[in-house]
Amino acid sequence: MRPKLFNGAKMRTVDVNLSEELLEVLREVANRHALTPATYLRSLAVTHLNKIKAAKEGE
Repeated sequence: MRPKLFNGAKMRTVDVNLSEELLEVLREVANRHALTPATYLRSLAVTHLNKIKAAKEGE
């Protein structure tokens, strides 16, 4: 999945602070998709940011 999401771009690490409640929700949703919480969160972030980027480019 990483090559599809990142297209070979140079990677940087970002720390994310979540409440215990949101972390539990993240774990539940990730498990439903058979992913780790980190993988699911990374996928969500990249997908959302790519949509924002596309919208900006279309302005």
